[in-house]
Amino acid sequence: MKKRIITARIVTATPKDEIDKNTYEVFELEKGVPTYGYDLAQAVKDGYLVDYVSVESKLKFIEQGIVYDELSEEDREEYEETWIFNEDTIKKVLNVLMTEGIKIDYGQKLGKTIIFAKNHDHAEKILEIFNKEYPHLPDYAKVIDNYMTYAQSAIDEF
Repeated sequence: MKKRIITARIVTATPKDEIDKNTYEVFELEKGVPTYGYDLAQAVKDGYLVDYVSVESKLKFIEQGIVYDELSEEDREEYEETWIFNEDTIKKVLNVLMTEGIKIDYGQKLGKTIIFAKNHDHAEKILEIFNKEYPHLPDYAKVIDNYMTYAQSAIDEF
């Protein structure tokens, strides 16, 4: 049986308190105290955002795989380098997304989706495999991260 989990999260624009970018000081705010909270449920109710649905799936390797704590340091490094780039695992996760993800346009198209990767190389590998598995969807997926020159524009376009 497939599980669907509906969750609500708070979307924030959190002030920073880093030395070179302290927005609390810039706006003369009390450090660590937000000036306003606007949660997802209220934003949905007000019509500014739509709620999202998480699709949970279980893969045998992920659920019953190796015990990381029992690996040697060398094996841990190899595991971290190879597991996240395991093509079969990525293919299975993408398949779950493409078959079980929220559809739009009367079920004809996958709705906007964010895939969180471990790092830039992992994101690039996911994109590479997506393009191999779904060549009929060119430019459908994109890596957006701090390696891009115009990341904010790409986010806005999304």
